[in-house]
Amino acid sequence: MPIILPVTEIRNRLSALLDEVASNNEPVFITKHGRAQAVLISAAHYETLTKQEAGASTMHEPEKGLENLPFFGMWADRDDMRDSTAWVRKEREKWHQRVTHQD
Repeated sequence: MPIILPVTEIRNRLSALLDEVASNNEPVFITKHGRAQAVLISAAHYETLTKQEAGASTMHEPEKGLENLPFFGMWADRDDMRDSTAWVRKEREKWHQRVTHQD
């Protein structure tokens, strides 16, 4: 369960909280005036997140072979999916017609 603490308590318990975050890998949510302002996480957790983020950003670069990924390649042989925006628009229009004509 995440820990949620006001910034004033963080100041008083920072050393202990650092030990706790490092040992149990649970984030500490820091609030100011009752609103979330920041999250204290372990260095290991941060490293994992940055590696995941770097991997995610390369997935969106076509030159990295996006078209070879299974979720993308399964549509490669469908002519109606060449323009995915038009396909989605057409499907939404069909759905809207079904919903509005059900009365």
